[in-house]
Amino acid sequence: MKVINFFLCADFSTPLHKYAAIVFLIDSSENVETDDFKRQKEFVVSLTKVFKIPENGARASVITYGGSARPTVQLKDSADFERFVVSMIKTSQMRGR
Repeated sequence: MKVINFFLCADFSTPLHKYAAIVFLIDSSENVETDDFKRQKEFVVSLTKVFKIPENGARASVITYGGSARPTVQLKDSADFERFVVSMIKTSQMRGR
């Protein structure tokens, strides 16, 4: 299977609309290694930065799932990029199936 680099395909020249809400899903199950979970979180932060989510008024939320699902970063936390990053750092791996 050929993996296509997301950043090569995506058009970031058009900013997100201020009413856009993006939800990121992060797999935090027991099948995900700790380093891979960290990379998922870093990827979400980098996408948030590329999309300029707090700058243009768009919002983002993060849901982690393992044995169950829970919102770990609320939409209101993305109003400020630094607050979003702190919330992502505090996001812990749930484990579970």
